[in-house]
Amino acid sequence: MSSRGSHRSHRHSSRRKFSWLKFFRDLLGLNKREKGRPPLQVSRYVQRRSEDGAGAGISSTGSPGKTAFYRSGGATYQQDAGRGRKKPHKKPGKSIIQQINEWMYGSPEEQSKKLEVKNKKLYYHDLKKRHEKEKKKFRRKKMIDDFLIRYNLKKDKHSTFSQSESKRQFTRLMSLMVNSFVMFILAYIIAYLVYQFAVMFIAAHFGINSILYYYEVLFPIGNSSPLWNNYNIIMITFAGPLISLLIGTIIYRFILRRDKVTGQTKLFLLWISLHMINLFFGALIAGMITDQGFGYVIAWLFIPTTIRFLLAIIALFILGLIGYSTTRHILESTNSNFWTKKENKPRLFFFYMLVPWFVGSLLLFILKIPNNLPQHENIMVYDTIGFFSMVFLIIPAFFNTKARPSSSQIRGTERSKEEKVNLRYLTVLGIALLLFRLGLNYGLYYSLHLSGTIYPLGG
Repeated sequence: MSSRGSHRSHRHSSRRKFSWLKFFRDLLGLNKREKGRPPLQVSRYVQRRSEDGAGAGISSTGSPGKTAFYRSGGATYQQDAGRGRKKPHKKPGKSIIQQINEWMYGSPEEQSKKLEVKNKKLYYHDLKKRHEKEKKKFRRKKMIDDFLIRYNLKKDKHSTFSQSESKRQFTRLMSLMVNSFVMFILAYIIAYLVYQFAVMFIAAHFGINSILYYYEVLFPIGNSSPLWNNYNIIMITFAGPLISLLIGTIIYRFILRRDKVTGQTKLFLLWISLHMINLFFGALIAGMITDQGFGYVIAWLFIPTTIRFLLAIIALFILGLIGYSTTRHILESTNSNFWTKKENKPRLFFFYMLVPWFVGSLLLFILKIPNNLPQHENIMVYDTIGFFSMVFLIIPAFFNTKARPSSSQIRGTERSKEEKVNLRYLTVLGIALLLFRLGLNYGLYYSLHLSGTIYPLGG
């Protein structure tokens, strides 16, 4: 009786001492613990035995017939007095925060492995970026060194090519560039005069007089004269582009292919043919944009906008094809085995064709600035677009790597006179510029009157 009562009183006392706050703090791991010693916890099995009376209680002394807990070396052991053996106590449970952290990010071992893999990836990524940066730096340095070596600004220690030969070829390239520039200007003046004289001749055929200036052809009758009609407008404005296309095609298809045409003569005829062809296809594009020149033909034919756009695309495509096919003639005009090699072609095309086009177009633009108000408002824009359309005849030559010059056109050794600037062409250019700019400053009046009588045969 007494033992049962004591057992009940012990159960009631344990219930009164239970605290929910302490329970949740233990669950969350917020209670203060003694440093270096794990918390003493009672397993559910032992607690159930103590409540059911299987054990006489819980004690830290380890008396017989009771289940006791011992701490030895920082570890907690549970001893069952009935069996007389020790077993290690379970580790303290993890808090909810730790469980959530492991659920989200994995266990500490997994997190350390992920961090190690991430660090390795970052290391190899930085190593790769550093390697790529060094490669780019090396390529830039190599490109600069190659440029300096090619143009004799730096010595190449590993090259077997003599320094004197390199200087000689560079001097020859500069001479080729100057000669090409001179011929570009002369060829344009000739092509421009042929174009405008064709327009003036057809206009005179319809009884319309004209005045030639260095920037345009002026019609004294004005734009509102009754002499103008749809037919003669189309014929007059179409005459210049048509005659230019015919002459350019004849020179390009027949004259340039002759074996006797070599060297600087070939280059001069090549520039004339390119200018003539551009005065048709380039003028077509410029006329669509500005409604000047060739644009009058398109306007008075009432061509829809979609067809105009399609014609402009076709014109650019044809210019590109012609420019691609000019590579062989360009190489043959140099009369040099050195500059026709594959590794030297880009430099040759740049200095031999692209630089003369750019500098020459800029000079012609400045030369053709009108000193009076022109009759055609957008005539300068029309000419400028024509200059820029010329680039479609030059750039494609850079990409034609399969073109080879004819063996009959290239001599084994360059002649000394072709290694220098051609003074004859330079003198002719100076005279032509003076006549073109000063001679046409006040205009060249053109009038044509045709008269005749036709008699019947035997009359």
